[in-house]
Amino acid sequence: MALPIPNLDNRTYEQLLEEARKSIPNYAPEWTNHNPADPGITLVELFVWLAEIAGYRINLVTEEHRQKYLKLLGIRPLGTFSAIVDLSFEAEGPRLLENGTGFLAEKAGESIDFELLEDITVVPFQLEKIIVNEMAAGSAPDSSSSSSQVRRLVKGIFDRTVANFKEDLFFAPFGLDTRKNSELYLGFELKAQENDGKEAKVPESLNFMSYLYEKDLIEPGKHGEEAEYEFENAKLKWEISLSPDGKQWKEVFPEDGTKNFRKSGRLFFRDLGDWARSSIGAWSSRGEDKEEKYFWLRCTLLESEYEYPPRIEKISLNTTAAAQKKKVKDGLLEKSNGLPGQVFKLPETPVLRESLKLTAAGEEWKEVEDFDGSGPESLHFTLDSLTGEIRFGDGLRGRVPQEGTEIRALEYETGKGKQGNLSAGSRWAVKGGKPEGLTISNLKPAAGGKGEEDIAEAVNRFIRDLKVPYRAVTSEDFEYIARETPGLRVAQAKAVPNFDPADPEGGEGSVTVVVIPFSPLQTFKTPPDPSRGFVAAVARHLEKHRLLGTRVHVVPPEYIRVEVKATIGLSRGFFEEETQQAVLAKLNLFLHPAKGGGSEKGWPVGKPVYRSELYRLIMETEGVDSVQKISIHSEKGAEPDENGDLVLASRTATVYSGVHSVEIAGKSR
Repeated sequence: MALPIPNLDNRTYEQLLEEARKSIPNYAPEWTNHNPADPGITLVELFVWLAEIAGYRINLVTEEHRQKYLKLLGIRPLGTFSAIVDLSFEAEGPRLLENGTGFLAEKAGESIDFELLEDITVVPFQLEKIIVNEMAAGSAPDSSSSSSQVRRLVKGIFDRTVANFKEDLFFAPFGLDTRKNSELYLGFELKAQENDGKEAKVPESLNFMSYLYEKDLIEPGKHGEEAEYEFENAKLKWEISLSPDGKQWKEVFPEDGTKNFRKSGRLFFRDLGDWARSSIGAWSSRGEDKEEKYFWLRCTLLESEYEYPPRIEKISLNTTAAAQKKKVKDGLLEKSNGLPGQVFKLPETPVLRESLKLTAAGEEWKEVEDFDGSGPESLHFTLDSLTGEIRFGDGLRGRVPQEGTEIRALEYETGKGKQGNLSAGSRWAVKGGKPEGLTISNLKPAAGGKGEEDIAEAVNRFIRDLKVPYRAVTSEDFEYIARETPGLRVAQAKAVPNFDPADPEGGEGSVTVVVIPFSPLQTFKTPPDPSRGFVAAVARHLEKHRLLGTRVHVVPPEYIRVEVKATIGLSRGFFEEETQQAVLAKLNLFLHPAKGGGSEKGWPVGKPVYRSELYRLIMETEGVDSVQKISIHSEKGAEPDENGDLVLASRTATVYSGVHSVEIAGKSR
């Protein structure tokens, strides 16, 4: 019986020839003789014959051939991805849960396995109070001051406790201005008591997840498989209270997965044995002059270069990550029969790649993609992670296990791919039985689970990757690579060729890239400047991808404050104040350096501000009948031309909104 051959194109020679004849009038209407005697038809028949042969050859290409072609291009279909979820725990007393502890989640009547990715000590703390102490310009806190003295120094003291426990609310831990010496106070309380009614001993550690509000942000940059860049844009100081009067504090040094509140992550504190309940002022949520004593954790902003103020959506205690996977141990597959190309099958699939530990006669064998690089004595095997099939070599490429040898799968992991993407609030249990007093929950959904990639998906991924620039040659290349700096949110990048900011007249061979970080704020007192670490990260990324001999400079933009004054006519039936606010909102967004411009991706670097564009913008606002007068004003660095358009003096400059003025001339009849 012949092997089945895939038929990718089942058209016959006659069908192909007929299709070619019918298409002639579309391409060459002057060609009217379509008889076989015509020399042109002879050429058409020749090409149809070649097409039929090519189709036959393509029909012989199998999935294995495509996989080999992909390997030559350095591409391998991706394996199963495990879903990741953050699990929160509650317990009456301290309890250690070790890395690898198993949990079961229920989904559609099926139990799905998860395992912890790191150790966690569950402690009986609960968060009771969140206080934000915003510094005013030029002020500084004094930890020994009374509450009334503190109020004279700060811009404002705000109770943000409610925002932490309500969905879709968030708070800025250091205020929207993120001034130096602003403070965040977290007040904790012990839940547990000893048997004699006394308060339980203070645990030595504390851990919590800090989830930042990121729904209105752009996605961080991603460039191929390159790792995210690490940088600092702030310096924080963490302290715990030591005395009942709140005058003594001890500095603590956490493992900070948030990178100083730059991203969502876990904070882990140690050495808290001398933590004491204390009072730090009359900060009652009801406005009463009453002392509130908690175990206070204070975070002080020592240095700030935040591109935008961090905003905390949720602080969740005793929370850590778990991955959807199941560990299978010590399974005897079969005994070898000594023949080449033996195949064994794992009982549970799909298998997570590089998780299988396989032995034959006590020797550990290595998993390889194929036997192309294997010799006669190579202890190699291949694994089909989807079906669980293990294949050994033939004695020429890969050793054959001796007859009677026991083949053992000492350990491997299985995953369910996208089935592990659970919703928030799923039901959980500890694998092997639920310990008394331990409550498990997931406040966020599990995400990231994905099934194994097939050949067609791998081909499409390769084609998409071909379109990604990895070498900076043109200005567009520099701009794309800068915007996609891994881990950074770059709103706009502008490449200025043959320009050196240190030597504007001698910039031959230099490329200056202006980077503007994304900011979710609609209006601001100071525009979003990139931190030194932000600029350095972009510079390091471009340095890896530049051409030899090209000098690259990365600089922040020169911001020009722009104010628009307009006089408008109001349409009948519209309110003055609402129309004014609508016009002001449009102007603020249009002149936004990170979200403005016609594309809403930021005001283009170096672009003038044209009065005609402002006229059109205002006229498109609902309620505006006419624009009677408009003028543009700015700081130094930009001058109006004879048409009243604002021309920027520098090639690295951009604009941001100042205080605009919109006056109503009168209602139209």
